[in-house]
Amino acid sequence: PAGILEKRIKFQDEAEPERTEWFIKGTEPPGLIANEAYIYFNRTPVNSRITYPLNNTIIALDPDIPEEQQLLFFEAETDEVEFDWALNNKKIEGSETMVKWKPRKGRYILSLTDKQNIVIDTVAFEVR
Repeated sequence: PAGILEKRIKFQDEAEPERTEWFIKGTEPPGLIANEAYIYFNRTPVNSRITYPLNNTIIALDPDIPEEQQLLFFEAETDEVEFDWALNNKKIEGSETMVKWKPRKGRYILSLTDKQNIVIDTVAFEVR
């Protein structure tokens, strides 16, 4: 159907077999998928995760606050020195553990990726 796409999925360190998956357009992972949110450099695990928003969070815009003053902060805990944020598969500005974003109504997939574009953590959320 329209809006659905097929993508070949590969896992870091062959944690799972490569396979074909189906995604709603914009929700597909941007690159390799990390093994249970751990990335291995020199055999040392690096634990990183998105701390806000939590998976399946619903965020309501407040009609009493002027639109230009509404902001959402994406937050992460990470030992990773260099990482990127991606929203619906598009990189967003900032590589800090807290970045601000102007919310717009819709459904989103937020990802934390390393510099090799391997997905470290992903959450889904909705803005209403």
